[in-house]
Amino acid sequence: MSIKSPTLSETPPDTPAHPSLPDGPPAGVPDVDCSDLSGPVWVGPEDPHRLDNDGDGIGCDAN
Repeated sequence: MSIKSPTLSETPPDTPAHPSLPDGPPAGVPDVDCSDLSGPVWVGPEDPHRLDNDGDGIGCDAN
C-alpha cells in the first residue's frame, strides 16, 4: 500500500506554502526549544514543540 502525499492543490487554503526552510523537529522526540535550533524552521499547521508563536507555520522566527 502506498501513501499519497498531498499536492499543493490539496493543501487547505489557509495553510502557507512550504518556504525554503528546514523542517522542524518531529513529534515524539524530546522537547525542543528555539535555543536548541540554529535558525527558523518550518513547522506547518502542526507544531508539536510549540515553536511557532504567531501561527504562520514558521517556528523560531527570531533565531
